[in-house]
Amino acid sequence: MHSGITDTVLKIIAETTCKDLTVEDGLLERGLVDSISVVHIALALEEAFGCTVPAADIVRVFASVRSLTAFVESHAVRGR
Repeated sequence: MHSGITDTVLKIIAETTCKDLTVEDGLLERGLVDSISVVHIALALEEAFGCTVPAADIVRVFASVRSLTAFVESHAVRGR
């Protein structure tokens, strides 16, 4: 079972990419997201959780669903 944040991250990715992924899936290295998808996902995460992915961290944060979820869990604005 996933956390609410994980479920929301997976939903945002699925809506953006039209791909159903798991937390184990790599994103950038497997080519599951492109630069446009990264921008759309980042904007949706900012809207949903109030956290912004710094440009310098995009490759690290978007490496996998797990790393993206971990980033959101540690940077989300509480109460959203």
